[in-house]
Amino acid sequence: MNTPWYIPLVSVAGALFVAVVNYFFMKFRDKSDRLSKLVDKFCDEVNETAVVGSKHWLCSTANLSEEKEITIKEEECEIVGRQERIDALFQTLKHQDRKLILTEVQPDFDSFVTKLTGGQFRVKNRSSDPEVANMLQHTAASMNGRLRRALADRLARWF
Repeated sequence: MNTPWYIPLVSVAGALFVAVVNYFFMKFRDKSDRLSKLVDKFCDEVNETAVVGSKHWLCSTANLSEEKEITIKEEECEIVGRQERIDALFQTLKHQDRKLILTEVQPDFDSFVTKLTGGQFRVKNRSSDPEVANMLQHTAASMNGRLRRALADRLARWF
């Protein structure tokens, strides 16, 4: 008994179709995994920086010993370095997936950076500022939440 000529053709065409669909699905999944990992890295860096920044703003720089002044200056250098890393990660996040909409995240990011090294930062004889320390934590949490919502919205859209 001979098999009709179209059965192998349909089988090959079906296998080819499944392979093409699988390729595009895997490509999207890999891209979304990379984006999710970058968002996690960014959120972790923001949280760690918020903790370091809050501790810094809770310290007064008035009447410090020379050793403590050196420690404060080291902390300030670390905070500036963390701020640069966060900025670089945010720029990378924007370019990793251009369809990730960060318009709601941008104001929180700008506010976080401003609070972190703005105002009385690196000023001698400044008093502690618990309000800035609290706002750093609040802004970091808000930014992380908005960023994760933006990621969820992006992953819900295929194209």
